[in-house]
Amino acid sequence: MPSYLRAVSPTVPTQLFVSNAHGATNAGTVSAFSVAGDGTLSSIGASPFADDQTAPCWVELTRDGEFLFTVNTASADISSYAIAPDGALTLLGNTTPGGLGAASERLRTPASAPTELTTSTSTRPVPV
Repeated sequence: MPSYLRAVSPTVPTQLFVSNAHGATNAGTVSAFSVAGDGTLSSIGASPFADDQTAPCWVELTRDGEFLFTVNTASADISSYAIAPDGALTLLGNTTPGGLGAASERLRTPASAPTELTTSTSTRPVPV
């Protein structure tokens, strides 16, 4: 199981999140770990947390540490999670970038699927 980009919580620096692209369709997960002072990792809650998508390959957290997003490159969508204070994740849903219609269908092809993302403090809408 390849693991991809990881993120440390901006509000709880002892929480680490890692996307896991399992080798099967709709089998992706995100792992949550607690990092001890000596670097030892311990799973948080029921980690790994289901993504129900394929090949999550990027993890991004909001600056307030309340939400996590992962890009699912093979299923061409973005999953969102709520982060509990203890680091446990709750899957909120999956969104195909680009809204509705033909543009969304184009994004669902591997050549044009999203591969990374970042959050912003801007109040302006950001097209995806």
